[in-house]
Amino acid sequence: MPHISTEELLDRIEKKQFKVIRLSGFQNGEFHLMLVDDDGVFIHANNDGSKKLYLKVENVLDWLKRKTKLNRIEIDFTLWKEDEITSN
Repeated sequence: MPHISTEELLDRIEKKQFKVIRLSGFQNGEFHLMLVDDDGVFIHANNDGSKKLYLKVENVLDWLKRKTKLNRIEIDFTLWKEDEITSN
């Protein structure tokens, strides 16, 4: 999956150049932030190119609130059970 720098991610959010921002959680408790748009899905990356990891959902939401002018964030999640998908 292509990476996106913090600067580009924030620029695209400010310009509303995205369809959705996703937060994916994994069983080890880490979360990754992704930007989805017509040109692809991009995972938020550190300056060294490694995937940016968040240890808590609150950390991501606090960061987005501090760094953007977003005044509303909706949380939508999908639970995966084997090959089935259950949305809530």
